[in-house]
Amino acid sequence: MPQLIPLLKDPDPNIRASATNVLSRMGAAAKGAVPYLIPLLKDPDAEIRREIAEVLGFIGKPAQPAVPQLILLLKDPEPFVRGSAAIALGRMGEPAKEAAQQLVVLLQDEPDLLDIEANALGQMGDAAKAVIPQLLPLLKHPNPYVRSGAAIALSHMGESAKEAIPQLLINLRDPNSFVNRGAQIALGQMGDAAKEAIPQLITFLQDPDAEIRSHSAFTLGKIGNSANAAVPHLIPLLKDADRYVRIDAAFALGEMGSAANVTIPLLIPLLKDPDFSVREITTYALEKLGYRPEVMRQLRKMDRPPFFSTKVRLNPEGIPPTKLCDR
Repeated sequence: MPQLIPLLKDPDPNIRASATNVLSRMGAAAKGAVPYLIPLLKDPDAEIRREIAEVLGFIGKPAQPAVPQLILLLKDPEPFVRGSAAIALGRMGEPAKEAAQQLVVLLQDEPDLLDIEANALGQMGDAAKAVIPQLLPLLKHPNPYVRSGAAIALSHMGESAKEAIPQLLINLRDPNSFVNRGAQIALGQMGDAAKEAIPQLITFLQDPDAEIRSHSAFTLGKIGNSANAAVPHLIPLLKDADRYVRIDAAFALGEMGSAANVTIPLLIPLLKDPDFSVREITTYALEKLGYRPEVMRQLRKMDRPPFFSTKVRLNPEGIPPTKLCDR
């Protein structure tokens, strides 16, 4: 580490990048470098400020002494520096709670960095819950990207943000697709608390827009057993022409519990779907519904190619990752 510190100011950007990469890989083990990294957040070179903010983000909570300077970087003239500072503060979680108010302000002023700011707020845990009252009015902001970003920020707060549900239900009808999806993501993360959204989501399953059908199915799946009234409406989507709709319909049925057992014979044919991701999620759904799990595990082993996109792979907890308007 002592040899790496001087390299962070090397005039050669490749050397700087290599040094920051090594420190980033050390993670919390590089906490001894924090006192040397903080002064570099004031470097006149914007690229160095960005790189150092990234390293501090990977160090995480042990880099808490850098929080005041990182908060100042949220007003940096360079947007990529502001974005890296926001990411770093998010990774520090609770220790960065004083940054939450500033991030709420940035949500309104900088739609280009909206996803970064919204996710940074979400990672702050209980600290960010204090700004829920400031986020609620942003669901009505005239800028659709701000409305969407506020919903995504609230999605990280789960049931703690359930007071947002009435406005999120209104935003489900928003003509802007980003606002619509942001509301669906937030409602899905609230689980059972969002069950009053179920009738509207069921209606969206018949929308002519495949993306809306897909996201609605996914959200119903995230709500879970409380949404089992959607089972008959999800069944036709298993034959949808859009692969994402089939994927999300299968996922949702897998989350519906015993109410979806009647769909097992309809899911089985999807194990031969031409799309690998459909087969993968169908395997997951059938396992969740208790269909011969020992056979399904063998199918997983036999059907996984050597290079498989993480976009739809199930995470270690067995739940597909939250969909963030990535189509």
